[in-house]
Amino acid sequence: MPELPYVWGNTNDGSHHDLEPRAGAGTDNRRDRAVTGTGIVRHPSGDEGLRILLAARENDDALGVVELAFAKGSQGPPLHLHPTHGEGFYVLAGEMTLQTGDQIVTGGPGTWAFAPRDTPHALANFGAVDARLLCVFAPGGFERRFERMLVGASDTSLADLDPAESATQILGPPLGGPS
Repeated sequence: MPELPYVWGNTNDGSHHDLEPRAGAGTDNRRDRAVTGTGIVRHPSGDEGLRILLAARENDDALGVVELAFAKGSQGPPLHLHPTHGEGFYVLAGEMTLQTGDQIVTGGPGTWAFAPRDTPHALANFGAVDARLLCVFAPGGFERRFERMLVGASDTSLADLDPAESATQILGPPLGGPS
């Protein structure tokens, strides 16, 4: 494997890591081509049941990221699909049952499932404890649904919906509980 011209290192004050030119690596300096601006950092502000971690408008519509709490015994949304985006689910705490296509899995922290565009999916918490889940939408836009939930907006007209929301198709009931 060829040696890369940059190594991961510390800045002088030790507070930040950055790519450093490897000794004798030539004149290509990636710092000159670095994206400028600020990053996005979100800190928890208490026991939140819903947090928008990244909105599409904050990153050129590439992603939307939402953290959700599911109370034990929560059925979750009905079986549905999104023709505009894929949706990923990462279990942070507790145990979630996730359906993508015909596959249904139940897993705890570290379990990942992804439903590509046009793939039926649903989720539920049939476990004995509350669960937390990270939802990733690619491209972003569907997180607007959760933004409206945070402000209590329930009377939104179809014209006000993001295309990711208005194109969503409900296909069936929520997941049933364990038999």
